Amino acid sequence: MTRLVTSLLAKDADHAVALARTAPTDLVEIRLDTLPAIPDLRALRRALEKPAIATLRPARSGGRFEGTEDARRDALFSAIDGGFEFVDVEHDAGFVMEAAAKAAQARSRLVVSRHDPACASADEILAFLREASGLGVAKYAAPVASAADHAALIEASLAARDLDLAYAVMAVNDAALRLLAPALGMALSYAAHPDGPEAAPGQLPAPRALKLVPKISPRRPTGAARWFALLGDPVAHSLSPALHAAAFERLGLDAQYVALRVPEGGLDAAVTGLRSLGAAGFNVTTPHKRAIVPLLESLAAEARFAGAVNTVVADQGRLIGHNTDGRGAVAALREASVAIKGTRALVLGAGATATAVGLALRQAGAVVTVAARDEAKREALAKQLSCRAVPWDEGTLAKVVTESGLVFHATPVGRDGTATPLPGVAFSPEQVVFEANYGAISALVARARTDGATVLTGKDLLLHQGAIAFELFTGRKPPLTAMRAALGGA
Repeated sequence: MTRLVTSLLAKDADHAVALARTAPTDLVEIRLDTLPAIPDLRALRRALEKPAIATLRPARSGGRFEGTEDARRDALFSAIDGGFEFVDVEHDAGFVMEAAAKAAQARSRLVVSRHDPACASADEILAFLREASGLGVAKYAAPVASAADHAALIEASLAARDLDLAYAVMAVNDAALRLLAPALGMALSYAAHPDGPEAAPGQLPAPRALKLVPKISPRRPTGAARWFALLGDPVAHSLSPALHAAAFERLGLDAQYVALRVPEGGLDAAVTGLRSLGAAGFNVTTPHKRAIVPLLESLAAEARFAGAVNTVVADQGRLIGHNTDGRGAVAALREASVAIKGTRALVLGAGATATAVGLALRQAGAVVTVAARDEAKREALAKQLSCRAVPWDEGTLAKVVTESGLVFHATPVGRDGTATPLPGVAFSPEQVVFEANYGAISALVARARTDGATVLTGKDLLLHQGAIAFELFTGRKPPLTAMRAALGGA
C-alpha cells in the first residue's frame, strides 16, 4: 500500500510542529536542512504527534545542508534514537550501512535516496532500486526532459513492482508518477503542505494528492479508477486537466486526468507507456496531432479525413483516434446562436485544427474559403474541402474578410498577444471572429471586440471539443456548466 507523505519545509522547529499537525496525511517528512539549526530531535518527534521521516538533504543532492558528513551522520543517528519512523540517507553516504544497522536495532527504517541531475536508464535505475531496497525503501528522483525519461522511470517502476521491492520513483518536475504511485506499487509518494512551499516542482498539494492518489488501485494498472492524459509540448499552460477534473467530480466518476509533456520524437515511447499502464484514453495536442495517426489501430471518419487526431480512446487494447475539433467548433458557434448554413466562412491556416474545422463548417452548410502562407498546403486543403483558396496577402485577405460572415483563425500568429494575422482589417457587428488559440487576448480578438463583432475564443473551442472527448472517454453526457466554470476559474 502506498503511503502519502507531506514534505515540510519549515522555518524552525515550532513551525515544523505546526505544519505537521495540520498536514492532511498521517506521515510527514521533516526537512531538517531547512531549519536554522538541528533541534532536540527526540523532543521534536514527540511534539509532531504523527509518524515522521527525518531528512537532512546535503547541497550536493539538491538540499540546503552544507555541514560536514560527520555532523549529518550525528544528526540522522539522533533522529533514529529520537524515535523517527524513517530516516532518509543518500545512497552514497559513507555511513549508509551503519545507519541501516542502527535503524534495524531501533525499529526505524531507512529511506535510501538517490537524486540524479539527469534521468538514468531504466536498467540503471532498477539496479539501484534492487540494491538499495535491501537496506530499506529505495527512493530514486530525477528530472524528466523527454518522453524517453518518462518511459525509463515507468519501466524501472514496473519491474520494481513485479519484484515486490520497497521503493519510490519520481520525476522531480512532473506530478504524473506521483499520481500513479499506487498503480506502480510504490511504498511512498510525496506531496506538498497546503500552507507551505513544495519541496520539489512535481509535488501536488497534499489535499489534492490525498484525493487523487488512492483512486488508482495497487493491484491493477488502472484499478477501479480510470485515468486519462494529455500529450503535447508545451502542456504546462493547458486547461484540459481542470476541465476534465471538474467533469469527473461533478458526475462522481472515479477517474483522473494528467498532462504529460512529450517533445517531438518521444511520442512512440509515450504511447507505449500509456498502453502498458492501462490508460483509458488520452488527448493529443501540438505537435502530435498528425504524428499520432500511424500509432493507432483505427480512426473515426472525421479523424481519417483530417489526417489528424486530438482524442484517443482505448477499447480492449485497441487505440481508436477521433478528432473533436470540428464538431467542437460547430457546437460553440451554435451555442452562440451563430447561423452557419449559407454563411461565407474564411479559415485562416492549413494545419490540423483548420482542416478539421473547415470540414465541419462545410458539412454544416457554410461556404468555406481557406487562406494560408504555405501555398502548397493551402491548395491541398482547398482541394480536400472542395473550396476556394486565396493567397496570404493583406489586400486579398482584407477583401475576403469583408465578404465573410465568419472568420476562423487557426495559425500560431498572435499567441504572444501582440501580432495579428489581419493587420489593419476592420470588422462589423454582423461578423463573427473565432480565435482557436487561448491564453493571452490576441490583437485579433481585441480588434474584433472593439469593432463590435461577435467573438469566440480558444476557451469556447476547448470547452466543446473537450466535452465531446469526455463523452467518448466515459459514455456520459458532459456536465457543461461545471466544465465551463472550471475554465473560468483556471
